[in-house]
Amino acid sequence: AMAARLSGFLTAILGVETAEEVVLLECASIVSYPGAVAQSWHADSDWDAACDASTVVTQLALADLSDPTLGAIEVRPFVASLDDTVDLPMRAPAGTVVAYDSKVTHRGGENSNELGTARPVLYTTWAARDDGLLPRNLGYTIEADDVGRWTLQGLVDAHAKPKAKNKRRKRR
Repeated sequence: AMAARLSGFLTAILGVETAEEVVLLECASIVSYPGAVAQSWHADSDWDAACDASTVVTQLALADLSDPTLGAIEVRPFVASLDDTVDLPMRAPAGTVVAYDSKVTHRGGENSNELGTARPVLYTTWAARDDGLLPRNLGYTIEADDVGRWTLQGLVDAHAKPKAKNKRRKRR
């Protein structure tokens, strides 16, 4: 269901016409437990690699990230200089998808929750088929043979409910 909902968004952002042209590069989860410090600021792909494919990261909040003690995903939008840095915490309810270019600097915030609540997120990274070389420094959390093998449309189709066949037996 998530892939079907993201289809229009991802095809538009990646500049392709169909979800068959959007390929999965990564799929994993990250869990931040209480007491976890904030991640270091990082980007998932290299700013300097002009030949790298355009990639979009989605993070699906599996917990209520509107609770500031859970340490929401934080992003730093593209800015002209470090003096212009703005940190944007993505505080949102469970089920929200945060999407950003893999070159955007981001991190998972500190989880200071005293009730023992973890912050789980499911993340995926997508690229347009034939959009250049795959980024060098992605985590590639799926098997090497599967990187780029699964398309967004293929995932939608794989989870579609099969149509019930109405077969009648002939009486003898």
